[in-house]
Amino acid sequence: MRKIGASFLVLSLSIAKVLAEGGEGGSEGGNSLMKTLGIDPAALVVQLIGFLLLVMLLNKFLFGPIKVLLSRRQQDIQETYDKIEADKREMELLKTDYEQRLATIEAQARERIQVAVNEAQSMKDNILNEARAQSELIRKDAEDAMAREHQRILIELRTQVADLALNAAERLIGVKLDDATDRKLVEEFIEHAEVTT
Repeated sequence: MRKIGASFLVLSLSIAKVLAEGGEGGSEGGNSLMKTLGIDPAALVVQLIGFLLLVMLLNKFLFGPIKVLLSRRQQDIQETYDKIEADKREMELLKTDYEQRLATIEAQARERIQVAVNEAQSMKDNILNEARAQSELIRKDAEDAMAREHQRILIELRTQVADLALNAAERLIGVKLDDATDRKLVEEFIEHAEVTT
């Protein structure tokens, strides 16, 4: 901008010089053209110099600060874009990190669930095995109790059969026999009868 202002200043001064020379003794045609147009060469030079001063002052006090302001604004915008890009990259990294963490947590949860299922299955198997062992024990106890009850019933039945046989023998013989001897004879008879059957 300074180069343009300097070039414009040199051009304006050259034009002013030519006009001034034309007004002082140059060609009459140049002067008459300016007079016909109603242009005063001295006023033109003053106006050109004023215009150049105005351009220089505007450049220094108006356009210069505006350029600085625009440059700062452009720099702020670029910094904002850079920050947005950095934030975007950081968000992508955080997203990737969160997705990995989530996948890890899901895998751990699945593993814990599987461990819990395996433990529950193991507990179920242990409970079933204990229940089977207990039921087998109860069945065996019941069989032993039934065998004991069977033996008790057999002994009771023998006693009743022996008593019936003694009563029948007493009636037939009509004599009361000795209790110990009678029982011994009846029991031998019953055992002999069981062996033959």
